[in-house]
Amino acid sequence: MRVNTRRLSVAHVSTPAQQPFSFAFSWSKAEISLGLAAAVLLILAIGLPPVVLPDHYHAFVDTRSWWGIPNAMDVLSNGAFAVVGVWGLRRLWHLWQASHAHPSTIAQAPVLFGAALMLSLGLCFTAVGSGIFHWQPTTAGLALDRMAMSVIFGGLLGMAVAQHISERAGLVTMAVMVSLAPLAAAVAWFSGNASPWGVVQYGGMLLLLTLLFT
Repeated sequence: MRVNTRRLSVAHVSTPAQQPFSFAFSWSKAEISLGLAAAVLLILAIGLPPVVLPDHYHAFVDTRSWWGIPNAMDVLSNGAFAVVGVWGLRRLWHLWQASHAHPSTIAQAPVLFGAALMLSLGLCFTAVGSGIFHWQPTTAGLALDRMAMSVIFGGLLGMAVAQHISERAGLVTMAVMVSLAPLAAAVAWFSGNASPWGVVQYGGMLLLLTLLFT
């Protein structure tokens, strides 16, 4: 009996999008490089000398009040975050509904979907947190604003890593960011040391640019 070996080989080859998500102990060079970069940033966050924010840090350019809202332009401008965040959530909801008719819609890239969801939620959280902070600037309000921004960082970096390296690395990146970034914000709140948060913010931006341009 003859067997069509060509058809058999094609039927058993999975495309990259169909390969199962795995945490198997087999890391690519890009994943190892990402881990080393994260380790360097962690060492810097712990080892850098303390940086204390100046007393006038909460002084804003626009202190005018409109309709009883203090620092009105700084407060109201956060509405843009809410608009984009709600738009993103609406798009993701439609995609989720479409996945019932076409299950592969999200199944092919679940981490990317989760990163987009985290990013959209982070934008909504930031609209609230930043609005509270700019309404009455305090150290506690600043920490709240930064914790909300941590969700944005997690979603944005997770999305970039999932696209440029692997979905497995993107998932780990999101977990690390939403765990350590709020901790850095809390350190700045309770101790006044803004060094860890500076590493999170500017190190994350550097990592994102590196992923986009390499």
